[in-house]
Amino acid sequence: MLAELRFGDDLAASWAVQRYYASGFDDLAAYLESLASDWRGWPGRREWCSREGELRISAVHERVVRLEV
Repeated sequence: MLAELRFGDDLAASWAVQRYYASGFDDLAAYLESLASDWRGWPGRREWCSREGELRISAVHERVVRLEV
């Protein structure tokens, strides 16, 4: 999977994330679905990390969702 972030027209970054296990990225999909289903908010921080640590996502709900990648 290629993880890509874009900020406007001038800044972009990408990184290849390897799939190491049979479930593929099902855990990432479940993580993102949990953020969407709890759109009204949740306490604390929710985190996801790829198996080898190439990609980490952290989400905090402070009236809006703040993602750190």
